[in-house]
Amino acid sequence: MASIPTIFATEWADARLAIRLTSLNTNWHRVMVEWLELQTSVDLRNACDAELGSISRKCPKLESLDLSDGEAMTSSAIVDALRRCPSLKTLVAHGRNPVQTTSGWRAIQEARPDIVVIGRRSRLVIRVRAPGLGWDLQRRFDVGENTPLGKVMDKWCSLFGLTSSQVRFLADGERISASDTCASLGLQDGDDLDALLERTNIGQWQALDIPEGSWTQLDRLLLGKLEPHQVSKETVLSVVRRTQALTPASPVPGWRMRSAQGEVALPWKSLKVLDCEQCAKLVEWTESSFQREPGAHDFQLRLTGAELDQLTCDNTSRTLTACAESVLNGQEVAPPYFILRRHAASDQTRLRIPFHRDYSLAVVNMSLNSAYTGGTLMFVHGARLICPERKPGWATAHNQTAIHGVSRITAGVRYNLLAAFDPAD
Repeated sequence: MASIPTIFATEWADARLAIRLTSLNTNWHRVMVEWLELQTSVDLRNACDAELGSISRKCPKLESLDLSDGEAMTSSAIVDALRRCPSLKTLVAHGRNPVQTTSGWRAIQEARPDIVVIGRRSRLVIRVRAPGLGWDLQRRFDVGENTPLGKVMDKWCSLFGLTSSQVRFLADGERISASDTCASLGLQDGDDLDALLERTNIGQWQALDIPEGSWTQLDRLLLGKLEPHQVSKETVLSVVRRTQALTPASPVPGWRMRSAQGEVALPWKSLKVLDCEQCAKLVEWTESSFQREPGAHDFQLRLTGAELDQLTCDNTSRTLTACAESVLNGQEVAPPYFILRRHAASDQTRLRIPFHRDYSLAVVNMSLNSAYTGGTLMFVHGARLICPERKPGWATAHNQTAIHGVSRITAGVRYNLLAAFDPAD
């Protein structure tokens, strides 16, 4: 009758079990050690560093090693095993393990450049940059050759407080989609993707998609559950930190504007532009246009400067341009575009405009009515929140550096007029 060690060697043949048996039973120690010394191929799937270390020390003739799904392993343990087993020629590395990472792969290549690896997914380092924006938004991403680049796009956007709808990504000047991969585009290690901001509508209303129990103080503020004066200094400073990555490399003129008295001026200004009758005409025109396209809680109507002047029976477009110039401090801008906006309280009770900086160099925002609740425009100034008075006919002009947000509208309908001034190029 065959002995148990013999049965083990011929039928069980489990290297990890053999390691355990060498320490549990001294009668088996010699047989197990001899058996391990003869092994040329070992299956170490789902193993850890300790198991890999024991196998590499007791299997000097090892030629093939399966490390598939070894997520608990480290690259340093694999490198040590390669050095202990000079006969090792092949690593099998399917699934998640250090071999799949760029750093782990480099360490293995440095230790044993001749090793054959089966199952490793090809990975590249891709740089995403934002040329022409004047911001230091460059980041590098380790990505699989066949991984959808939408994951890279979403990650880059989340780093800088943007949404994918605000940015378009280009490879060699051609727009790419979220389903594209490095392989389908022919990208090589070290290639670049360019991120360019889309010209989206001003101040997008967004829904807060997290449960109420997870709301921060900032969430409660934007949802109208908290007054601006109740917000802590730390919360306001966190807003500044979140948008710090979007600060222009060279501050735009106006960021450090000084008044005649030498005081640092705010990056926004408010002044009266229209009277109540003119505001009523614009509201009436917006409402009549909305009736032709009902259903939208956020309705926007574009106007030319001539149309705006005709509706107000005044040179309103030039007045709004002068408002913008007061915060631009001489910057060249493209001809402005004007938007009449109608926003109504809706069933989507979590809609708000998060704190952000505008793409446009300057925006003039004029309130046209007061029969609504919420919709508070808030600017960050230092560690404080400032809410300009929003009487009908009063315009608030701010430049690109102003961090601002708008709380949700809880009741009624808000009408306002917007003028946007984009870069001249």
